[in-house]
Amino acid sequence: MQIDIQNLNKKYNARQVLFDINLSINLDSKIIGLVGPNGAGKSTLMRVLSGVLLPNSGKIKLNDADKKLEYIQWALKNTLYVPAGERGLINRLSLVNNFRYFCGLKNVNYKKGLSYFESMAQTLEMENLINRDYDQMSTGQKKSAALLNALALKTKLILLDEPSNELDIDAQDGLKHVLNLTKNKGNQKVLVSSHDVNLLTSVCDGYVFIREGHIIAKLDSPASHEDLINLYHQSFKKER
Repeated sequence: MQIDIQNLNKKYNARQVLFDINLSINLDSKIIGLVGPNGAGKSTLMRVLSGVLLPNSGKIKLNDADKKLEYIQWALKNTLYVPAGERGLINRLSLVNNFRYFCGLKNVNYKKGLSYFESMAQTLEMENLINRDYDQMSTGQKKSAALLNALALKTKLILLDEPSNELDIDAQDGLKHVLNLTKNKGNQKVLVSSHDVNLLTSVCDGYVFIREGHIIAKLDSPASHEDLINLYHQSFKKER
């Protein structure tokens, strides 16, 4: 299955944020990095892909055998956007009750999904956190909790916005481990927006570069730390 974005434009009132975006995303298990300076349109593009925002013009299509399914219908069930900061889940709900809530939103059978949720919590060494309220967790625990929720829901596309912000070294290593584990399990696509070169080069299989609402370059392979920095400077040299 593949997502095809065609001539997509997005405005906030009179301010245009995305311009004629054309991009194809294969729903394999690879992790793609979305790279660009602040204000480039990365978060907006991820919100549109998740169905949280609608484009002003252009199309998003599923290249799939089921031609009757509209993208927005598919996205609301099969994608999950995890925003930057600590807003990924609901305060005053435990992690397991957050999972129950999102099961309702995504039309997932909670009772059937609970055993997988518990097994993923064990894999991520988070068994002791599943009954803790989200607002009682540390920043690193909140990031891991939001990712656990996305993994356990088995959404086909996970959209992570600045997932390593404010994480200490141990939590950063844990995030890399979780993302590589997700890739190795082979059934979920991850799109990561980040300025963290160490994270990107540790987990990503390819990159999309975006500047001022335009996709300006793509790389369909991993990159070393040095290569990614050089590519960034080459792509955004007009802003230096």
